[in-house]
Amino acid sequence: MNRSTLTTLLVLLIITALAQSVVIVRDTEKAILLKLGAFERTLDPGLNFKIPFIDNVIKFEGRLRSLDTPPDRVLSNESKPLNVDAFVKYMIVDAETYYTATNGGQTRVAEDTLQRRELILLYLPRNLNLQLRCCWLELSKKQ
Repeated sequence: MNRSTLTTLLVLLIITALAQSVVIVRDTEKAILLKLGAFERTLDPGLNFKIPFIDNVIKFEGRLRSLDTPPDRVLSNESKPLNVDAFVKYMIVDAETYYTATNGGQTRVAEDTLQRRELILLYLPRNLNLQLRCCWLELSKKQ
């Protein structure tokens, strides 16, 4: 190889490393930084930096999300059957806890957790404004 080819490869390597060291986190996202696969810190919205090939950034949706659950049959206080069709609106509050509680941020694990009958039944019967904080999520019911 001649000197100009070596210089060109070196410049391309430096440009690639610089491009991979910049991370932009939007206001609507939550992000965490993993150093060699282990949690290091949460990232603030805006421009952030990481070490290429050592650090990894995982982003999560920070906006209000919806989950529709299948209808369920329950008994009322008068022992009459009721069909309850529910939905849950949730938001990730703590990205680190969400990442660890859902085995690496797996959406399916989060949805299974939300669909547990106990959580839905605890949330539904309230007629008051209710805010329930459970680990990594925030549920709120407004009249």
